[in-house]
Amino acid sequence: MLFVLLALVAGCQPSNSSSGSSSPAAVMGPNVVVNGTKPFAPLPATAIVVKESLLPINYNIGASGLLRVRDLTAGIELAADTIRSATVVRMDKDFGIYFSNTQVYSKKLDPTHRYQISIDTTVQQINAK
Repeated sequence: MLFVLLALVAGCQPSNSSSGSSSPAAVMGPNVVVNGTKPFAPLPATAIVVKESLLPINYNIGASGLLRVRDLTAGIELAADTIRSATVVRMDKDFGIYFSNTQVYSKKLDPTHRYQISIDTTVQQINAK
């Protein structure tokens, strides 16, 4: 009974996401690449899934913000970066992931996996060019 009570209390702790320094988006910068080693948490409420499919993917992002690419089958985040609107996300089994002309993930992708692209427009571009 005590174990159940402790588990319930631990699950009800307030998050520190209201302070900007604890938010993952606050520490993201240009060309932040996760390289497929980080299991992903649920997307924040402000993120919008814009594409979910098998390879190949070629998708034009119409807004600026924090872009995330996830391998849903493996349960890992492959890449994340702040981007400008009109960035094209290209994903290919042999060539990895490109944000416009910049390769952000160089490993081969499994063509049998489902991939997800999301954008969080509440995150401001850090390094506008």
